Order: sequence, then structure tokens, then C-alpha cells
Amino acid sequence: MSILIQVSPATNDLTLSVNQTFDEVVKATIPKSGVVPKVDVYFLADTTGSMNTAIAAVKGGILAVMTQIASLGADVQFGVGDYKDFPAPVASEHPYAFAHQHSLSANFAEIKTAIDTWTTTSGRDTPEAQFYALDRVAEPPSGKIGWRADAKRIVVWFGDAAGHDPVCKEISKLSYHISEEFLTAKLVAEKIAVLALSMNTNYRAPAGLDDDPKTAATGYKSKCGEPGGTLGQGTRIAKATGGKLVQGVSAKMIVETITSELAAQVTAIANVSLVASGATAKFVRAISPVVGYGPLSRDQDHEIAFDVSWVGAVAATSEAQVFHGSLDVVADGEVIGGKTVTITVPALVIPVPPPPPGPYGRIPLIVELYDHHFTKNSAWMGDPGRRLLLSQDTPDLATPYQMNDTVSSLKIRPGPDFDPNAHYEVSFYRDPNF
Repeated sequence: MSILIQVSPATNDLTLSVNQTFDEVVKATIPKSGVVPKVDVYFLADTTGSMNTAIAAVKGGILAVMTQIASLGADVQFGVGDYKDFPAPVASEHPYAFAHQHSLSANFAEIKTAIDTWTTTSGRDTPEAQFYALDRVAEPPSGKIGWRADAKRIVVWFGDAAGHDPVCKEISKLSYHISEEFLTAKLVAEKIAVLALSMNTNYRAPAGLDDDPKTAATGYKSKCGEPGGTLGQGTRIAKATGGKLVQGVSAKMIVETITSELAAQVTAIANVSLVASGATAKFVRAISPVVGYGPLSRDQDHEIAFDVSWVGAVAATSEAQVFHGSLDVVADGEVIGGKTVTITVPALVIPVPPPPPGPYGRIPLIVELYDHHFTKNSAWMGDPGRRLLLSQDTPDLATPYQMNDTVSSLKIRPGPDFDPNAHYEVSFYRDPNF
């Protein structure tokens, strides 16, 4: 998705002490896209017995679907596969759990021929092996499926029953179990959006792809143990991948639904959100709207705004700490822009205690005289000493001192109240009265 967007403010350079807050509005300007969208679409069908009328409808209308989508101006390719269930192969029930009939291609006639090979067969229990099929499809570009690296990837999935959860490795012969969580993460990682059409053709699964996967789930018990999973599988997978689930689709409406929903995916950006990443993500308290914006038409400009709330989340130490990250604008799972973020946590400041009270509370200079005696006002009337303290605001210390002739060293150094911008003068002179 090649879209040049603008983000304002363009950067963040914040200083946040612990619990300190900062709020901002981040605006993203998304221009009309003059780029021809590149889209890969993989048709994945449940071809068990209850899907017979839906499969017949797809065979009759799929060429019109592909022609209509191509007319929208997209560089589009299509691929084909179908799934049944385990155990497989069982000739009379499940000749396979998943079959890949055709890799992504712009040859619509070949895609139509591949779909025409679909044949429905009876099953053993109600849930099917769609998790296994989606796992096989969720591969990196340049694999068997043929995903293009720079294309938007969509699986158009239609079925009328929930999926076994998990598909354990003992039954699939893979090296891992396929749970809903595992499958969703894999689809997201490969940037594959799922457009799910939940059919109303199965009386044993009234909620179709969102039905209870534990209902009449007997086929995997000997290998995988008790069935798991919960209602709403299809909706959760579609939403997490940036796609959509359409509920209650009839066999009569399946071709029209595929066309309209796929057209919306091609001509629009389904969702745009703002996501914090990097070491500064921990400082984000909230971003709203949480769900982002969408769908957004590709043929017009958009300006969207997000409220971002920051909070100091790191305690100060003896040295300043600097964290780097970003706020990313994510469109249909792809980062299309953003801004850099730098957050500085200032060093811990140890408070300086106030000066002591009394006449010595403000001392700008310390004059130290060594190896002599000095007295106050008279050469012999005071006590001998070795330090003279001068102060701007203590007149008692400003009276003259008498010194004898045995001075051998003198040191003048700043006092605790020394002002580097002030001028001080220490004078020594002979008093004619002595």
C-alpha cells in the first residue's frame, strides 16, 4: 500500500517525570491514492454436504465476480482451495482435509475451471477442518499459494459450521496444534485479511461459522481429546485480521455478497488506527478512538484525528534516561506513516538543605591566614585565630582585623554563598596608629 501521508505534529520530543502527563491531538492526512491497488484474493470453501447449493451458486457466478472486481481498476489475482474434515483421507467422507486447487493467477478461466472441480461430500460430525485449511493458506509470499509480497492479501472464506479447536498434531500430522489463537496470530503475521461469509445452509449449526465448535464434535476425540473453542470463531478471526464476517448468507445471495464485500475491500481502506511502538509505548496511557477509522474510500482525501494521552511511567535515577519509539499510522495491518517519539526522564534531583540560621548563614568568601595571630580592633585585645569570615550581610564580621608581621601564607576561597557574578575586595594596609 503506497500512500504518502502527513502526520502532525511531525515528531514528539517530551520530558516526562514519573506520573507527569501530556495530552495531544495527532492528525493524519491521507491523500487520495493514485496508485492502482494490488490485491490477491484466495477463495476458500467448505465443500461438505450441507454446502451443496452454495457451491453450485458459486460455480455459476464466479466468473462474473472476478470480472466485476477487475473492472474496479485493481491489479487483482485469484486463487482457489477447499476444505472438508479429518480424519482424512476417507474416500466416502473426507478424501482430504484441505486441497489447494490453483495458485494466485490473473487467468480467470483457469480459476473458474479450478472451482468447477469442487465436489461436496458428507461429513462425520458438525465442525469442520477450516483451521487446518487457513493454516495452510497462511504462508509467506512466493510459496505454494503464490501471495505477492506487495499485494493486499484477502481470503474469501465461506462455510456453514464452526471449526474444530484445536486441530491437534496427532490428527493433522503437523508438528504443532492449531488453535484459534495460534491461527489468528499466523494470519496477522502474514498480513492476510479474512472476509468470512457465514452461510445459513446448515440446520445443525444455525450460527454458521460462529456456531459452538463443541456441538456434535465427536470426530477428533480419539486423537485430540475433548473438543474446545467457543462461539464466535469466525467473527473474531475476521476482526483480528482486518477483515469482516457477514452473517446469515443464503445460497441465493452468496455471489452478490462476495461481489459487494470484495469490492469494498478493494476500493476502500477498511481501517486506519494509531499504534504506539518501540520503547516509548509504555508511556502511552490511551489513544482514542481505540477502533480507529474506516472504511475510508481510496478516491478522496481524508484527515483523521487521534487523542493521545501520555504519562510518565519510569522512575527517575541518578542519570537522565532517554527512550525512543514511534506512533505508527496503520492501515489494514500495514504501517503507512507515523512520527518518531523521544521521551526523556530527567535525573533525580536531590534537594539542597537551606543555609543554617545566624550570622554565618550567608558567607561569600573565606579568607584563611596561616602562621600568624590576628585580633579584632586591637593587636592584643582579641583571641588569636586563623580564619577570617567575610559576609555582605553580617556587619559584625566586617570590622577591621589587626595582623602581626608573621604571616607566611594566605588563602581566599569561595564560601557557601559565593556569587560568581559579584565583585569582592580583600585589602591589607598598614594602620598608622599601630
